[in-house]
Amino acid sequence: MLSNRQIKLIQSLKQKKFRNEYQMFVAEGEKIAKEIIEHQSFEVETIYATAEWLSLNSKLLTSGISICEVTEKELKKISFLSTPNQVLLLLKITKLKEEQPDWTIAIEKLQDPGNLGTIIRVADWFGISQIVLSEDSVDVYNPKVIQATMGSIARVAVEYKDLDQWISNQNRPVYAAVLGGENLYQTNFESKGVILLGNESKGLSTQILSKVSHRLEIPRRGGAESLNVSVACSIMSSEIMRQISLR
Repeated sequence: MLSNRQIKLIQSLKQKKFRNEYQMFVAEGEKIAKEIIEHQSFEVETIYATAEWLSLNSKLLTSGISICEVTEKELKKISFLSTPNQVLLLLKITKLKEEQPDWTIAIEKLQDPGNLGTIIRVADWFGISQIVLSEDSVDVYNPKVIQATMGSIARVAVEYKDLDQWISNQNRPVYAAVLGGENLYQTNFESKGVILLGNESKGLSTQILSKVSHRLEIPRRGGAESLNVSVACSIMSSEIMRQISLR
């Protein structure tokens, strides 16, 4: 049975200040819950789930995990979704290991939760395990971001950095998506690098652009002024991984 204290705690995690204070966040839904538990990406504080979900997923439930069986009515009290989906995880925010994979997606001043969630899915699809965001970007633990990842948050590490300094310290080529750059499809990509993207409306700042090694443009044939940042990320990632797969 849910206590008022549990309800108050979980509901408070809609706000970033309380996620930071308690160092916890929420993930909801059957697919996301299974991915996170199976990959052990985050430490599970408590699983709140219906009896049906607990019965069907008993093999996932290892010893030591706190479980709170709830009714559908109780789940509605703590869910951030308009239609709750049988299970909600209360998770601890974990400190990430400082590792440098072959490829990283870096983004300056990303603001939209849906865009970040989609970019995390894109990274997961193309096997890119790290995303670096400027410190003034949207919070990765925002419930809308977590939901939009559809479970890919379990396999992609998202970090916040002073992007100017981080790019300056790179020993890999940095490929920035800009208008008026070199044709993406005429670029020979190296085996390691950084895909750099900018703010949804303003793009990349002059300061950040001054640090990049390659400025690339996705060629346009129609009349649209720009591409959504997650679409641009997907196109660049696809071309890079296509070239790498042919070597």
